[in-house]
Amino acid sequence: MSRRLLVALLALLVAAPAARAAEADAERAERCWRDRGRSFAERGAIDREATRCAVEGWREAARSAPARLDWAQRRIEALWFAAHFGAGDRGERDAWLDEAVAAADAAVAEVDRRAGVAGRHLELAARARALASVPEAGDVHFFAAIAWGEWGTARGWIAAATRGVAGRLREHAELAAALAPDLRCGGGLRLLGRVHATMPRLPLVTGWVDRRRGLELLRAALASSRDEPRNLLFLAEAILDQQPARREEALALLGELARRAPDPDEVVEQSETLARARELLADESAEERG
Repeated sequence: MSRRLLVALLALLVAAPAARAAEADAERAERCWRDRGRSFAERGAIDREATRCAVEGWREAARSAPARLDWAQRRIEALWFAAHFGAGDRGERDAWLDEAVAAADAAVAEVDRRAGVAGRHLELAARARALASVPEAGDVHFFAAIAWGEWGTARGWIAAATRGVAGRLREHAELAAALAPDLRCGGGLRLLGRVHATMPRLPLVTGWVDRRRGLELLRAALASSRDEPRNLLFLAEAILDQQPARREEALALLGELARRAPDPDEVVEQSETLARARELLADESAEERG
């Protein structure tokens, strides 16, 4: 047996147990992820233990198999969920968000490496064309936008400006919309539309914000899927903010949401969206009465 073959066989013997352990971590994380909302309907609170289990499982799986970009995405999503819904205090929230953006940056760097654009400065259209060769590229940028958006919201705009969050959000959302417009029921379009509809306009920082484009993108997201509650809510909010003459359209969207029940698979996330819609509808009704 040649030395090269022996080394290859030894490597396989070492890698096999690690691969099985990573698969076990991923399976455990998936079970916990399904359980994250099991107590929500009963007492209006998420299952923190299941949430932490999902974070830990996807963390270990992603670290054991850094080439698995699908596991990296699940890790980012679990960290976002934990920070947004399950943090016990601000310190825990910030720690999870720091981990989420670090994981997002690492996944983006891996996508760039696979596409052969690492370290290259390309215009958005050219970069999107290059990244299209990586099937997971759109998904990675979608979750990177979510992670950095939550990080900026939690830390405040001074910290966000220091870390260049506005530019990061624009880049990730643009690429998600270009590469995976239908992901998560129009998620790429929804993200980019939300950025343009709500990002503050600051000279020399966010002069690119275009409210009209935001509305167009949010309408495109809604056309992509009416099943996703955030497509209706974000468009309704943008209409109320920017097109008061179309207020009745916004109220109809909010009324549609107010009559819905959350999807059991996303009961926590959708309950938040539906509650926001009902709150807005009540506020608009109170304003109309007087």
